[in-house]
Amino acid sequence: MKKNLSGSFLSGKDLIRIMKIYSLLLCIAISKMFSFSSYSQNISISVNEVKLKMALDEIEFKSEFNFFYNNSLIDVSKKVSVTVANEKIRTVLKKLFRGTDIDFKIYKKSIVLFPKNSKASILEIRKLLDNLEETYEKEKTRKSNRIRSPIIQQSSIIGTVISEDNQPLPGVNIIVKGTNKGALTDFDGKYQVAANTGDVLVFSYVGFQTQEIRVDSSKTIDVTMIEDVNSLEEIVVTAQGIKKSRKALGFAIAQIDTEETDSRPEVDISRTLQGKISGVQITPSSGSSGASTEITIRGSLSLTQGNNALIVIDNVPFSGNLLDIDPNSIKGITVLKGLNAAVLYGSQGRNGVVIIETKSGSASIGEKSFKATVVQTTYTNMVANLPDFQNTYGVGNNLVTDAGTIGNVGSNGARFTDIDFVPHPLSGNPSFPEFANQEVPYVAARNNVNDFFRTGIGQITSLNLDATGENTSLNFSMGYTSEEGILGNNEFKRFNISIGGTSQLTDRLRLSTSISYSTRVRDSYTSEDSDDAAQQDILESLYVIPRSLDIQNLPFQDPITGANVYYRSDRLNPLWTLNNTGRERVVQRINTTINLSYKLNKNHNLKYRGGFQFESADTNDFRNRGGLGAVATLGELEYTANTEFDVDNTLIFESNYKLSDNIGFDSQIGINSRYETFRSLDSDYTDQIVFGVLRPNNFRTPGQGDYDEIKENLLGVFGQFQFDYNSYLYLGLSGRLDQGSTVEKDNQNLFYPGVSISFIPTSAFNMKSGFVNYLKLRGAYATSAGFPEPFNTRNSLSSDPREFSDFDNDLIVTNSFFGTLANPDLKPELHKEFEIGVEGNFFRNTVSLQASVFSRVSENQIFETNIAPGTGFDSTFINAGRLDTEGLEIDLGVQFFKNSNFKWNIRNIFTTFKTTVVELANGANRLEGEDGNLDLIIGEELGSFLGSYVVRDSDGNALINPATGIIIASDDVGLQDEVIGNVTPDFRATSIHTFSYKNFVLSTQFEYTHGGERREAFLETLLERGVTTDTRNREGSFVIPGVLGDISSGSGEPLLDVNGNTIPNTIQVTGNNAVFNNFYDPNENAVFDASVFRIREVALSYKLDKKAIQNLPFDSMDFRLSGRNLFFYAPGFPSGLNFDPETRGFTTPTTKRYSFSVGINF
Repeated sequence: MKKNLSGSFLSGKDLIRIMKIYSLLLCIAISKMFSFSSYSQNISISVNEVKLKMALDEIEFKSEFNFFYNNSLIDVSKKVSVTVANEKIRTVLKKLFRGTDIDFKIYKKSIVLFPKNSKASILEIRKLLDNLEETYEKEKTRKSNRIRSPIIQQSSIIGTVISEDNQPLPGVNIIVKGTNKGALTDFDGKYQVAANTGDVLVFSYVGFQTQEIRVDSSKTIDVTMIEDVNSLEEIVVTAQGIKKSRKALGFAIAQIDTEETDSRPEVDISRTLQGKISGVQITPSSGSSGASTEITIRGSLSLTQGNNALIVIDNVPFSGNLLDIDPNSIKGITVLKGLNAAVLYGSQGRNGVVIIETKSGSASIGEKSFKATVVQTTYTNMVANLPDFQNTYGVGNNLVTDAGTIGNVGSNGARFTDIDFVPHPLSGNPSFPEFANQEVPYVAARNNVNDFFRTGIGQITSLNLDATGENTSLNFSMGYTSEEGILGNNEFKRFNISIGGTSQLTDRLRLSTSISYSTRVRDSYTSEDSDDAAQQDILESLYVIPRSLDIQNLPFQDPITGANVYYRSDRLNPLWTLNNTGRERVVQRINTTINLSYKLNKNHNLKYRGGFQFESADTNDFRNRGGLGAVATLGELEYTANTEFDVDNTLIFESNYKLSDNIGFDSQIGINSRYETFRSLDSDYTDQIVFGVLRPNNFRTPGQGDYDEIKENLLGVFGQFQFDYNSYLYLGLSGRLDQGSTVEKDNQNLFYPGVSISFIPTSAFNMKSGFVNYLKLRGAYATSAGFPEPFNTRNSLSSDPREFSDFDNDLIVTNSFFGTLANPDLKPELHKEFEIGVEGNFFRNTVSLQASVFSRVSENQIFETNIAPGTGFDSTFINAGRLDTEGLEIDLGVQFFKNSNFKWNIRNIFTTFKTTVVELANGANRLEGEDGNLDLIIGEELGSFLGSYVVRDSDGNALINPATGIIIASDDVGLQDEVIGNVTPDFRATSIHTFSYKNFVLSTQFEYTHGGERREAFLETLLERGVTTDTRNREGSFVIPGVLGDISSGSGEPLLDVNGNTIPNTIQVTGNNAVFNNFYDPNENAVFDASVFRIREVALSYKLDKKAIQNLPFDSMDFRLSGRNLFFYAPGFPSGLNFDPETRGFTTPTTKRYSFSVGINF
């Protein structure tokens, strides 16, 4: 059993106490959330038969409320009466407007009046009033200095205010310059205001340039507002949940609109993000339902410590899998790409951060409302890429099919037209005497592989309820997902439920809390054990079955014993594997977050955030007896139970000052602690007694159980300080001090500094032109680190009570060290990054650009290196090596066309980077990877791989063995392997087109990956075994182009004739011998260009709302038809392989999906 290195951790009592506190705070929040009162102020008023305008003035004078209305829509001259004593404002207004056609909405301390038949929505009202927040203080001043004065008769100016695309703008503020008189546009953009000739009308609206127009003799003034990106203050969520103005950021971030992820036929939110974010690579592990994905940002920082991005859910680092999250419960996604953006997360954020805000974890307060959304998505899941199998030749060898070759792998035998009958595939199997001496027609089983796959059905159902009040809010989400995989026993199911909310407990104290529960179950087959005779995966066996083998109509297991039955006794029948092996994994998670914010004064806030996560993961691996190999023949059952418990606490002190008229300052200083506890218990059983019964007591031999426990503690102090000059020049200073527990005390403390700058030239120089509408230049520098895995700095003891027994069968306990020698001087890896970028809007905001160039240096790489056996150990971990990375990211948006009905927007994403190996451990020039690890070569790109190659003469001609006609490979003559390819693409590009016509939206996503090479052994196998259409040209004799070489020379020199010239190869070989153990024998010839064009997604949606049908029983209904992974073209591979470069070897192939989704909004 493993022990923690050092430090004290939470006890069981501590954990119970924390859970009680969480529960108490949650109960307080929920109890507060059911109070949905607006701003509360009681009013007494008594008026009788007075003009409405006088009654409104009286309410304003006696309260802090302000009224907003349009004179052309609200008749304030009508007579009203009302008498109330100490009543709430809502009650007063209901009585005041009784019998009239006037309705109202209250938002904060503002009241907007409009006709009852208006189509104004709550969101429109909120937007309208948000535009007027800046006038509150002016209005208060006006009221405090109010004096009664006679009304001066003025002219009435009317008009309409629209945007550049001819859309009416509601809520535009029109003020007579130099006065407090004004009006608002209604929801059709119309206004009416009293003004004299010569007065100046000021038109202002958030996000648009302010315009001033002098009143002349005309009584109608129509205005077209021009967008002004410089005035926008987009607020974004950054590290540690800190909200910042986007223009102040000196580093790159990306935000994803949930419109691009909602209602997609994917159980994993990360798959819906593929290709949508520059600098981000999302790689599925396979096409199997419920398979995980890897998210990497800006390439790889580490050779051994993992490069997956940090996932943060509701501002708390998430230890689970994105498969635990219902995509429809997500409110927003932000990606922090560089080290400066993530520096406040310390070592956890070194690989970039994906911040996900859930609807329940980010409930916001506002006007009283209730909303409900139900979404149902149904989709098909089908295989996207299978080889194009030839149906001309069957089992055999060198175009011969006979008794000696009928059991061969692949289809290198005779034509189907040359032979009528062959022996039954099971004619020699004693378990099936009925097939003895039988023959079957020698014909193609055209769908013997395709029929192995099925069309799975997926269902995603989600419900979201959102209740909002002035001081409280509550959100409830629930979802259920089920998906059938393309292989028979592969299924995925998930259930999610969450509740959360926000409550303004006092004027200064705000509480937000959420709790969620999820459970997922995944069933899949189990690939072959390592001790199986052929060590073949199910798909590797499937793809190379003879084209003449009708596997679907043959027995796959012994009727008596249940053992494997196949046409070859040394291979597993894929059908037997599907039906007799499996893995069931059940994962349950509980996540809880609590956020407390206390406003100390107008300049300081204190915030606390707590996160609690618990996960249990139970895995059941089984294999019935009757397989191949020492263990698989007997049958096996293995149970694994893992639990993980994480507690994350953060305290932040915020400050905000105006140091002078021109200089502003804000800061955040915080402390973060994170405790992680992981426990694992597993046991295995072998030698099954009764076939098909999968219980521990049905196995004769219990294996050795194991228990592991790992505890880690990370403590960090961080700070962020930002200065701004006139809101166009920003300087940011940041840093974090981490203390990690996986290294010794002298190396536990690390400080990561960061600095950033952002400059807005368009604001600094008041640049107003049709070409440049907004421009931002930025730069950033930061560092980070990667702490090593536990148990590498102290020797670990292994205690085994079952290793030996004496003559009396008494067990002898043995104690020994593990094979890895501890290195107490091991240090964390160190990473540095510098980035510069530009962001802008051009050509009247029809073109947007975000671009970043970055350079990284990663030192002190952690390596496991072999040591002399005389030490008593096999290996140790050391710090050595360096990686340098340079990259470019571009996100270019184009508003290609836009009018009142039709819009065409294009978003183009481009990514390229190169990581170079600069140093390696122990001064080595190369390290050859084993067990799937990368080959590392000084001066070469990371991702380069070594292999044998074709030996050539000085003119580039391949050398051919004069005795066999076979290509001479480098390893045939003892030459060292060389770099034969690199898996990293030269660049990736995506183009997303969105067409909108009225309530219809059509979106398409095209992707292109250029470069990168793949060496896949299974592709070579398919070609050598003659099963794809690429191998149909096989009859006759072939001559491998090249010249004869001397294989005995040890250096691969060409043979020369008497005149000193090379000798062209003229040796003829059969088609089978030209390929099998010949052309593809040098690894170089099995390397393919992985460039690929892909149609990732096409979706058509339609929104049915009350504008279209007045009598809908709900607010709106959304319909969506979509297809994903619809087409790919990879010309660098032989066409018959139909290989998708997103597939990893013999894993489950990629899938294409067609879906229909319906969403109802109440």
